[in-house]
Amino acid sequence: MVMDLAEKQNLVVMVVGGVDVGKTSFTIFLANKAYKKSLKVNFIDADVGQSDVGPPTTIGTLQLKNFVYDLFYENPDQIIFVGSTTPSNIQTRMVETVSSLCWESKQKFNLTVLNTDGWVYGEEAQTYKLTMAKKSNVDWVVVFQSEETVNLIEKLRENGLNVFEVKPSTLVKKRSREERRKIRWQTYQKYMKNSTIRVLPLNKIKIFGFNLWKQGLIVGLYGVNKKFLGIGVLKEINPRKNMVKIFTPVKEKIDEVEIGQTIADLNFKS
Repeated sequence: MVMDLAEKQNLVVMVVGGVDVGKTSFTIFLANKAYKKSLKVNFIDADVGQSDVGPPTTIGTLQLKNFVYDLFYENPDQIIFVGSTTPSNIQTRMVETVSSLCWESKQKFNLTVLNTDGWVYGEEAQTYKLTMAKKSNVDWVVVFQSEETVNLIEKLRENGLNVFEVKPSTLVKKRSREERRKIRWQTYQKYMKNSTIRVLPLNKIKIFGFNLWKQGLIVGLYGVNKKFLGIGVLKEINPRKNMVKIFTPVKEKIDEVEIGQTIADLNFKS
Protein backbone atom coordinates (compact mmCIF):
# COMPACT_ATOMS: atom_id res chain seq x y z
CA MET A 1 0.00 0.00 0.00
CA VAL A 2 2.81 2.43 0.88
CA MET A 3 4.54 1.69 -2.42
CA ASP A 4 1.36 2.37 -4.38
CA LEU A 5 0.86 5.70 -2.60
CA ALA A 6 4.50 6.72 -3.03
CA GLU A 7 4.13 6.31 -6.79
CA LYS A 8 1.34 8.91 -6.72
CA GLN A 9 2.54 11.37 -4.05
CA ASN A 10 5.63 11.98 -1.96
CA LEU A 11 5.46 10.26 1.43
CA VAL A 12 7.28 10.30 4.77
CA VAL A 13 7.21 6.99 6.65
CA MET A 14 8.39 6.97 10.28
CA VAL A 15 9.57 3.68 11.81
CA VAL A 16 9.10 3.29 15.58
CA GLY A 17 9.81 0.47 18.03
CA GLY A 18 11.85 -0.69 20.99
CA VAL A 19 15.46 -1.83 21.02
CA ASP A 20 16.50 -4.75 18.79
CA VAL A 21 13.15 -5.39 17.10
CA GLY A 22 14.27 -5.02 13.48
CA LYS A 23 13.67 -1.32 12.72
CA THR A 24 16.81 -0.88 10.63
CA SER A 25 16.24 -4.10 8.66
CA PHE A 26 12.69 -2.98 7.94
CA THR A 27 13.78 0.47 6.74
CA ILE A 28 16.31 -1.14 4.39
CA PHE A 29 13.64 -3.54 3.07
CA LEU A 30 11.18 -0.69 2.52
CA ALA A 31 13.74 1.56 0.85
CA ASN A 32 15.04 -1.19 -1.45
CA LYS A 33 11.51 -2.11 -2.47
CA ALA A 34 10.83 1.52 -3.41
CA TYR A 35 14.16 1.81 -5.22
CA LYS A 36 13.29 -1.30 -7.25
CA LYS A 37 10.21 0.61 -8.47
CA SER A 38 12.54 3.44 -9.59
CA LEU A 39 11.29 5.76 -6.85
CA LYS A 40 13.55 8.43 -5.35
CA VAL A 41 14.28 7.35 -1.77
CA ASN A 42 15.90 9.17 1.15
CA PHE A 43 16.89 7.81 4.59
CA ILE A 44 16.83 9.97 7.71
CA ASP A 45 18.52 8.21 10.63
CA ALA A 46 17.38 9.76 13.92
CA ASP A 47 18.69 6.96 16.15
CA VAL A 48 21.47 9.06 17.67
CA GLY A 49 22.68 6.30 20.02
CA GLN A 50 22.95 3.44 17.52
CA SER A 51 23.25 5.44 14.32
CA ASP A 52 23.72 3.54 11.06
CA VAL A 53 24.02 6.61 8.82
CA GLY A 54 26.77 8.77 10.29
CA PRO A 55 28.44 8.54 13.72
CA PRO A 56 26.58 8.56 17.07
CA THR A 57 25.56 12.05 18.35
CA THR A 58 24.46 12.93 14.80
CA ILE A 59 21.44 12.64 12.54
CA GLY A 60 22.41 11.34 9.12
CA THR A 61 20.73 11.34 5.72
CA LEU A 62 21.35 9.10 2.73
CA GLN A 63 19.82 9.16 -0.74
CA LEU A 64 19.60 5.69 -2.27
CA LYS A 65 21.76 5.44 -5.37
CA ASN A 66 21.79 1.63 -5.42
CA PHE A 67 20.37 -1.26 -3.42
CA VAL A 68 21.50 -1.16 0.22
CA TYR A 69 22.28 -4.19 2.37
CA ASP A 70 24.11 -2.67 5.32
CA LEU A 71 23.93 1.06 6.09
CA PHE A 72 27.21 0.90 8.02
CA TYR A 73 29.14 0.69 4.74
CA GLU A 74 27.33 3.63 3.11
CA ASN A 75 28.65 7.20 3.22
CA PRO A 76 26.05 9.73 4.41
CA ASP A 77 25.08 12.66 2.21
CA GLN A 78 24.67 14.87 5.27
CA ILE A 79 25.21 14.66 9.02
CA ILE A 80 23.92 17.08 11.62
CA PHE A 81 25.45 17.27 15.09
CA VAL A 82 23.02 17.12 18.02
CA GLY A 83 25.56 16.44 20.75
CA SER A 84 24.12 13.45 22.60
CA THR A 85 23.45 9.74 22.22
CA THR A 86 20.48 10.06 24.57
CA PRO A 87 17.41 11.58 22.86
CA SER A 88 15.68 12.33 26.17
CA ASN A 89 18.36 14.96 26.87
CA ILE A 90 17.80 16.84 23.60
CA GLN A 91 14.13 16.34 22.72
CA THR A 92 13.40 19.84 21.42
CA ARG A 93 16.51 19.90 19.26
CA MET A 94 15.77 16.44 17.88
CA VAL A 95 12.18 17.30 16.96
CA GLU A 96 13.17 20.59 15.33
CA THR A 97 16.02 19.04 13.34
CA VAL A 98 14.14 15.93 12.23
CA SER A 99 11.00 17.85 11.26
CA SER A 100 13.05 20.29 9.17
CA LEU A 101 14.80 17.41 7.38
CA CYS A 102 11.50 15.62 6.72
CA TRP A 103 9.78 18.68 5.28
CA GLU A 104 12.76 19.35 3.02
CA SER A 105 13.05 15.71 1.96
CA LYS A 106 9.36 15.41 1.13
CA GLN A 107 9.74 18.13 -1.49
CA LYS A 108 12.41 16.13 -3.34
CA PHE A 109 11.82 12.41 -2.79
CA ASN A 110 8.99 10.00 -3.53
CA LEU A 111 9.69 8.19 -0.25
CA THR A 112 11.43 9.44 2.88
CA VAL A 113 12.11 6.74 5.47
CA LEU A 114 12.65 8.09 8.99
CA ASN A 115 14.25 5.60 11.39
CA THR A 116 14.06 6.40 15.11
CA ASP A 117 15.65 5.29 18.38
CA GLY A 118 14.38 2.56 20.70
CA TRP A 119 13.11 4.91 23.43
CA VAL A 120 9.39 4.07 23.53
CA TYR A 121 8.64 3.14 27.16
CA GLY A 122 6.82 5.64 29.36
CA GLU A 123 4.76 8.79 28.94
CA GLU A 124 7.71 11.04 28.13
CA ALA A 125 9.04 8.76 25.40
CA GLN A 126 5.62 8.38 23.81
CA THR A 127 4.96 12.12 23.85
CA TYR A 128 8.36 12.64 22.21
CA LYS A 129 7.58 10.19 19.39
CA LEU A 130 4.09 11.63 18.91
CA THR A 131 5.45 15.19 18.76
CA MET A 132 8.10 14.17 16.23
CA ALA A 133 5.51 12.45 14.05
CA LYS A 134 3.16 15.44 14.07
CA LYS A 135 5.85 18.11 13.57
CA SER A 136 7.46 16.09 10.77
CA ASN A 137 4.12 15.76 8.96
CA VAL A 138 4.60 12.01 8.48
CA ASP A 139 2.11 10.15 6.32
CA TRP A 140 2.50 6.73 7.94
CA VAL A 141 3.97 5.51 11.22
CA VAL A 142 5.17 1.90 11.18
CA VAL A 143 5.17 0.65 14.78
CA PHE A 144 6.70 -2.61 15.97
CA GLN A 145 4.23 -4.27 18.33
CA SER A 146 5.15 -4.79 21.99
CA GLU A 147 3.74 -4.08 25.43
CA GLU A 148 5.77 -0.86 25.36
CA THR A 149 4.08 0.45 22.19
CA VAL A 150 0.40 -0.36 22.90
CA ASN A 151 -0.33 3.07 24.39
CA LEU A 152 1.79 4.82 21.77
CA ILE A 153 -0.19 3.24 18.93
CA GLU A 154 -3.41 4.41 20.56
CA LYS A 155 -2.08 7.96 20.98
CA LEU A 156 -0.88 8.14 17.38
CA ARG A 157 -4.28 7.08 16.06
CA GLU A 158 -6.12 9.43 18.42
CA ASN A 159 -4.11 12.26 16.87
CA GLY A 160 -5.14 11.33 13.33
CA LEU A 161 -1.94 9.56 12.27
CA ASN A 162 -1.98 6.53 9.98
CA VAL A 163 -0.43 3.58 11.82
CA PHE A 164 0.75 0.29 10.38
CA GLU A 165 1.58 -2.36 13.00
CA VAL A 166 4.25 -5.02 12.42
CA LYS A 167 5.55 -7.84 14.56
CA PRO A 168 9.16 -7.73 15.82
CA SER A 169 11.57 -9.83 13.81
CA THR A 170 12.46 -13.19 15.36
CA LEU A 171 15.78 -13.08 13.49
CA VAL A 172 17.14 -10.02 15.31
CA LYS A 173 19.49 -10.87 18.15
CA LYS A 174 19.08 -9.02 21.43
CA ARG A 175 22.31 -7.14 22.10
CA SER A 176 23.88 -6.55 25.50
CA ARG A 177 24.99 -3.10 26.64
CA GLU A 178 28.59 -4.07 25.91
CA GLU A 179 27.70 -5.21 22.39
CA ARG A 180 25.95 -1.90 21.76
CA ARG A 181 29.01 -0.03 23.03
CA LYS A 182 31.17 -2.03 20.62
CA ILE A 183 28.93 -1.11 17.68
CA ARG A 184 29.21 2.60 18.61
CA TRP A 185 32.98 2.20 18.86
CA GLN A 186 33.10 0.67 15.36
CA THR A 187 31.03 3.54 13.96
CA TYR A 188 33.30 6.12 15.60
CA GLN A 189 36.36 4.25 14.26
CA LYS A 190 34.96 4.33 10.72
CA TYR A 191 34.34 8.07 10.92
CA MET A 192 37.66 8.90 12.64
CA LYS A 193 39.96 6.76 10.47
CA ASN A 194 41.85 9.69 8.88
CA SER A 195 41.93 11.94 11.94
CA THR A 196 44.73 14.11 13.29
CA ILE A 197 45.07 16.34 16.33
CA ARG A 198 44.10 19.94 15.55
CA VAL A 199 45.48 22.64 17.86
CA LEU A 200 43.22 25.72 17.84
CA PRO A 201 43.85 29.10 19.53
CA LEU A 202 41.10 29.77 22.08
CA ASN A 203 40.97 33.48 21.26
CA LYS A 204 40.31 32.76 17.55
CA ILE A 205 37.33 30.44 17.86
CA LYS A 206 33.85 30.53 19.39
CA ILE A 207 32.99 27.75 21.84
CA PHE A 208 29.39 27.02 22.81
CA GLY A 209 27.09 24.19 23.89
CA PHE A 210 27.37 21.98 26.96
CA ASN A 211 28.89 24.10 29.73
CA LEU A 212 31.15 21.38 31.14
CA TRP A 213 34.50 20.76 29.50
CA LYS A 214 35.95 17.27 29.90
CA GLN A 215 38.54 15.30 28.02
CA GLY A 216 36.87 12.86 25.64
CA LEU A 217 33.72 14.85 24.91
CA ILE A 218 32.40 14.60 21.36
CA VAL A 219 32.31 18.05 19.76
CA GLY A 220 30.73 19.51 16.64
CA LEU A 221 32.94 21.63 14.39
CA TYR A 222 31.79 24.52 12.22
CA GLY A 223 33.39 26.75 9.59
CA VAL A 224 32.42 29.99 7.89
CA ASN A 225 28.73 30.95 8.23
CA LYS A 226 28.18 28.08 10.69
CA LYS A 227 28.76 25.45 8.01
CA PHE A 228 28.95 22.07 9.74
CA LEU A 229 32.29 20.41 9.03
CA GLY A 230 32.20 17.27 11.16
CA ILE A 231 32.78 15.95 14.66
CA GLY A 232 35.84 15.49 16.82
CA VAL A 233 36.97 14.38 20.26
CA LEU A 234 38.14 16.92 22.82
CA LYS A 235 41.68 16.00 23.92
CA GLU A 236 42.80 19.00 25.95
CA ILE A 237 41.91 22.56 26.86
CA ASN A 238 44.63 24.84 28.21
CA PRO A 239 43.55 28.48 28.76
CA ARG A 240 47.03 29.38 30.01
CA LYS A 241 48.52 28.34 26.68
CA ASN A 242 45.50 29.71 24.79
CA MET A 243 44.81 26.45 22.97
CA VAL A 244 42.41 23.54 22.58
CA LYS A 245 43.36 20.16 21.11
CA ILE A 246 40.75 18.22 19.11
CA PHE A 247 41.15 14.85 17.41
CA THR A 248 39.17 15.02 14.16
CA PRO A 249 39.14 14.10 10.45
CA VAL A 250 38.14 17.70 9.64
CA LYS A 251 40.83 19.48 7.61
CA GLU A 252 39.07 22.80 6.89
CA LYS A 253 39.44 25.96 8.94
CA ILE A 254 37.43 25.70 12.17
CA ASP A 255 35.68 28.83 13.45
CA GLU A 256 33.29 27.37 16.05
CA VAL A 257 33.28 24.39 18.40
CA GLU A 258 30.10 23.02 19.95
CA ILE A 259 30.67 21.01 23.12
CA GLY A 260 28.44 17.94 23.19
CA GLN A 261 27.16 15.88 26.11
CA THR A 262 28.61 12.49 25.19
CA ILE A 263 32.04 11.35 26.39
CA ALA A 264 34.12 8.91 24.38
CA ASP A 265 37.40 7.58 25.69
CA LEU A 266 40.50 7.97 23.54
CA ASN A 267 39.75 4.63 21.88
CA PHE A 268 36.31 6.02 21.01
CA LYS A 269 34.30 3.65 23.21
CA SER A 270 31.35 5.83 24.23
